[in-house]
Amino acid sequence: MPAEIVKQHYIALAKSLKIYRSAPLDRELLKASHHFYKNLYAAAKAHPNLIFAQPQLYKPQLPFVVNLAFNSAVLTCLLAVRNKLDPSVTIQLMCGSLSIYALEQASIEKHYQTDKDNESL
Repeated sequence: MPAEIVKQHYIALAKSLKIYRSAPLDRELLKASHHFYKNLYAAAKAHPNLIFAQPQLYKPQLPFVVNLAFNSAVLTCLLAVRNKLDPSVTIQLMCGSLSIYALEQASIEKHYQTDKDNESL
């Protein structure tokens, strides 16, 4: 059951990143992002060991930017929870981490692909 929770969060994040890429930034998208991170925060409170272990478990079947954005959100949550920040502040910080990666995902993927090509030479 807990593994299913993590899987659902990764799927929801991948869908959010796809919407960020294809749709204009609007109020509904921001609400959906806030809702996603509210759920992730609740999961982190309910299953801290499971959620906070995820940055150590790279998912090769998912795009690089999904792993990066998820790990960033989890680590942001971890820092905020350990420093006893207010939950609303924590969720806002997590939303901020998503927006950085979501709005720049094309350039991140391009850089990662270029870097990968240079390694093979």
